[in-house]
Amino acid sequence: MSPAPTVLAKENQVGSIWGVAHDRTRQRLLAGAFVKRYARLVGNPTTIYSIPESTGAPSVWVTLDAARADPHGASPNWSQDFTVISSVGKDGLGDVDIAEDGSEVYTVDLKTREFVHIPVNTNGDAGTPVKVALPTSLPNCADSNDVRPMGLGVRDGKVYVGLVCSAESTVSGLPIASSGARKGDPSKLRGYVYVWDGANSFASVLDFPLNYTRGCLNNGGMGNCSSVGNAAGRRGHPPIRSAIFHRPMVTVIHSR
Repeated sequence: MSPAPTVLAKENQVGSIWGVAHDRTRQRLLAGAFVKRYARLVGNPTTIYSIPESTGAPSVWVTLDAARADPHGASPNWSQDFTVISSVGKDGLGDVDIAEDGSEVYTVDLKTREFVHIPVNTNGDAGTPVKVALPTSLPNCADSNDVRPMGLGVRDGKVYVGLVCSAESTVSGLPIASSGARKGDPSKLRGYVYVWDGANSFASVLDFPLNYTRGCLNNGGMGNCSSVGNAAGRRGHPPIRSAIFHRPMVTVIHSR
């Protein structure tokens, strides 16, 4: 490959990550641990790592909850990794973003459903994280337990948060067999964008349906692929050969 890519961090240094913020002032990336199946964490699931753009190894920048356990379990069976399935999208960190002036870093704690803003000290270290409860009583979402936040966006001094109503509470008859999927109520699948007021409140910006027809459902092995339609998400983990439905998430917010 030309030009050759530059390796800034390896899997055994930061593990599974998702949200990445570019700190231009200090020439580094800030990357948040992310819980997903078949991908290990190398430390705490609420850790943000500092990754230098030039020389130097990645290091822990901040850990939001030092007592948080690895949802993969103490000794994962990586060929299955069943233990973590119910925690995907519900534990660890969501997106990571940074203020336009580099003064604060933002993330989402998926387990506590809190928006977290972290001041950046003059030496680049993390200040004390401040956690703000996200709204869970959302329009057209009957069960507050279905509200899952994740995405962030920063524009013109404002911070936006993306959430969904997963509609998983409408799915019944678990486990869902591949031959008899119960789709729940797709009309309850919705996405939301809220804007933070800079203190303790959020105001609605967007509220939109997610009951569109989605893509491939792996339903029993490679090559056995069928449309998932607009099925609602489901909780828990399936036994072998049960159907698995995609859960829509608002993972990142960009504006022009």
